[in-house]
Amino acid sequence: MARRNKTYFAPGHPYVTNSLMLWLPILTAILFSTPGSTAAITLSEAIQIAMDRSPAIDSAKRELGISELEDKSALAGFFPSLDLSTTHGLQNTTDNTAKKATAPWTSEFSVELSEKLYDNGERITRYRITGLKRELAAIKLLQERDKLCRDIATEYYPKRDKKSGVIFRKKMEMTLN
Repeated sequence: MARRNKTYFAPGHPYVTNSLMLWLPILTAILFSTPGSTAAITLSEAIQIAMDRSPAIDSAKRELGISELEDKSALAGFFPSLDLSTTHGLQNTTDNTAKKATAPWTSEFSVELSEKLYDNGERITRYRITGLKRELAAIKLLQERDKLCRDIATEYYPKRDKKSGVIFRKKMEMTLN
């Protein structure tokens, strides 16, 4: 298992999460206010745009893809392995005095089929661990998606002032290029 360097820019780190929460309204305004004509968008469009542009969602999707490949690699450990090797070359090129009836060229082709019969449960344990990692990556992707949807929905829906009952709604507009 690869060790990760501790970094302050990793997803889920408190500094990243807190700064994202502070910058979310500004980022939303930037995403939806670029030069050109503007049009109001629906909540589902806003969520779709945010999901397409979110680095956290992209990172979670990539981690899920990596864990699926690790799972396939662990499954491949149960199958036999087939090794092919070939060599081609010259032999005895320094001895020119003796005339030989055979050509100095040599070629070799070999095939090896091998299978581990017993490994003390290493393959099945690795396969189970990679399956759990894949499930964990899928859960993380769903969590990131849910956080993003929650943040966009809180910015999209109107907010009421508790004392006066006045509805404050931020108008979300998107530039159509």
